[in-house]
This record gives sequence, C-alpha cells and structure tokens, in this order.
Amino acid sequence: MRYFCRWLILGLIGFILVTACHHTSPSSPLTGDCRIIQHSMGETCVPQNPQQVVTLSLATLGNTISLGVKPIATTNEVHQGNPSVTFVSGNPEGVKLIGLKEPNLEILSQLKPDLIIGADWYKGIYPQLSQIAPTVLGELNYTHWDRHLSFIAEALGKQEAEKALWANYNQRIKD
Repeated sequence: MRYFCRWLILGLIGFILVTACHHTSPSSPLTGDCRIIQHSMGETCVPQNPQQVVTLSLATLGNTISLGVKPIATTNEVHQGNPSVTFVSGNPEGVKLIGLKEPNLEILSQLKPDLIIGADWYKGIYPQLSQIAPTVLGELNYTHWDRHLSFIAEALGKQEAEKALWANYNQRIKD
C-alpha cells in the first residue's frame, strides 16, 4: 500500500508538471515553427513565415509593404484629430481598413491573423490583441523611424529585405 501511494503521488506530480509545461496561448505557441521576438510588452513567439499579417499604424503598414509583405488589414491614423481626413487617401488594394485610431477587435478577430504588428501606443489593448494572435508592439518615434523599420524586419524575419532597402536608400542619397 505504501508503494502504491508513492507511485500515485509521483504520477500526480508528473501529470501536473507535464500539463503546466504544455500550456499554450495564442501569443506564445510552443512549436518549433516560431521565433521569439523582444518588444515593448515583453517577448512573443511569432510564426517563422506569417501569412496573415495585420499592421497597427500607418508607419508599420508602410514598413511591412516595403519589406515585401502585404498585410491583410491595417489601421490608419487620423490627421490632426479630424476623423474624415486620414494620412492615406486609400489603403493599398486588398488591405482591409479595420479602424482609424484603434482597430475594431471584433473584425480583427474574424480575420484570423497569424501575426499582429504595431506601435507601442497600442499597449492599452495589448491583452486583447494577444488573445487574437501573436502580437508584437515596437517603439515608434518618428525621430528614429529607422528603429521601427528594423523592428518590423525582425518580426517578419525579413532582415535581408531590410538590408536591400538600406542599400537602395543609401544609394539614392549618394545620387
């Protein structure tokens, strides 16, 4: 009976440990098919090759497209507080507008993104965003716009495309 109790207790402890170690959430899947990205809210495991990307901010949209990735949806900031005038007269073809200042979380959820990338001013809704899909938020300071580009390139796994952009940028400055 003593041995039975020991084995039962060891079995329960083992079960609890295995269950606790295999807990996953949408923002941190435990698969070999993701990379850990450090960002404003900590770290997130993002897909190696995301296919359903949503961008939150016009700068993030521009950087994403420049790196060769067409997002499925985006937000678009309001120009000088006027909700009828946005920075872009129209979004790129096929990219769904899901909100001006903040995304419509219900529509965002229905799109089933596999990666949400945005600026750190979305910290307030990060918990909701990370329940929808892996979410990374980077610092966006227009004085240091180049840092945001590098952050987006890392999140998308597009560092080589970023190098090509910088080479082209530097050549244009020389010319």
